[in-house]
Amino acid sequence: MRKLLLSLPAGYVLPSVLSSCETQDDLFPNLNFGGKVIVVGAGAAGLHAAYILHKNGVDVQVLEATNRVGGRIKALDEFTGYPLELGADHVRGTNSIFYDAVRISNFEYYQDRGKTYYQLTGKTIEESEANSNTSFRAAIKVIEKLPLYSGPDISLSEYLNKEPLSDETLTLLNSFIANEFGTDLDLLSVAGYNEALAKQTSGNEKIILRRRSFSEVLDLQYSPISSKIRQNTPIKSIDYGSGKVVLTDDANQTYEADKVIVTVPLPILKEGRISFNPALPEEKLLAMDGLGMDGSVKIFMRFGQNFWGDETSTVFPGGIIPVYKAPGWGKRSEFDDDLIFFNNVLVGEANGSAGATLSELGNDAVTFALRDLDDMFNGQATKFLTQSYVMDWSKDTFTKGAYSYPKVGSEGARGILASAIDNKIYFAGEATHTEGHFGTVHGAMETGYRAAYEILKSIS
Repeated sequence: MRKLLLSLPAGYVLPSVLSSCETQDDLFPNLNFGGKVIVVGAGAAGLHAAYILHKNGVDVQVLEATNRVGGRIKALDEFTGYPLELGADHVRGTNSIFYDAVRISNFEYYQDRGKTYYQLTGKTIEESEANSNTSFRAAIKVIEKLPLYSGPDISLSEYLNKEPLSDETLTLLNSFIANEFGTDLDLLSVAGYNEALAKQTSGNEKIILRRRSFSEVLDLQYSPISSKIRQNTPIKSIDYGSGKVVLTDDANQTYEADKVIVTVPLPILKEGRISFNPALPEEKLLAMDGLGMDGSVKIFMRFGQNFWGDETSTVFPGGIIPVYKAPGWGKRSEFDDDLIFFNNVLVGEANGSAGATLSELGNDAVTFALRDLDDMFNGQATKFLTQSYVMDWSKDTFTKGAYSYPKVGSEGARGILASAIDNKIYFAGEATHTEGHFGTVHGAMETGYRAAYEILKSIS
């Protein structure tokens, strides 16, 4: 199902310089710039922007609000025998700069080819068997027809209401499509969904690290700029009215720069957590409103026994939690000769309204997860649970959600959000990606490259 979701024909090819970390260094070898650039935020976009600027001889500083780098890349250590990804948990496709960063790190990785199971008509069935199920076939047909829609932009929910679909089918589609895009069917734009599928060029592979974390990949990739990063420095205002750009942090310390790249998550901008002087243009504020970013909760559960099958990597339960993943699938390699059992963790993921419901429950959200799994696996989840951990991104002070998605009528919003102001204030981050890679790590990195390139071109 996921391959079908991501394998529709692509209509746009990114510049070749974006497809490899190894070709992005010296874009302007004869650059002579005596000014300074400040990057606000040390997520994937900010790190990559600063890296490119640094490699081209620009004096750059990164101001990060938290006590770590990586943004929505964050690892949970010591929960089981390998790091667990609290945020982004795989590389989407092998044609991307994030995949190249993983590849050149020399960390061992593999492609997820595990089995997928569904709860349909009260039975747990494998994907190979699901094609005989009426609800599953209906979901497949709807997904296949979506790119053919050419009417006015509407929500996926409104589009689906035109079809004779059962509640079970709608639940499947919410899990397959809306949750994958970070929201619900009634908020996701059909036009935005189709545009993303038509433009994405990264590929369909799902790449996973075997024993290392994506945080370690970032640490290695961006080690040349580690000394340029100042942590625990939340920026509350940016004044670009005259001369130098002046940034002020929460402790009222000021920083001056000639140019600034803002890479903070969409909700931070929407909430006005950073004030701009002059105020941001009205069209940029409207562009922000045209994009959504909902809450996201991941529930990590370790069990004393694997009851879902050692070859299983994904489970769609048809309950309040749209999907469960088994991050331990594939972790053991042919070189392992010990008896450590790696596939002993399930992770429930819920975005949109499901994520909001679980967020209100806090740690009690585990109860909902166990109920789902007990229904599918005859009460074994509750029986074998040994430890749990809840990651609620909506409660993360400097993130406030999962990733951006297109709301109805949002055409052109990302381009407006990405546009620079007065050749002084530039914007990056996955929400500013205009070519289908929003909501991804490589998309964030590509926008960091784009913003850095805009600056380098303006000063060359």
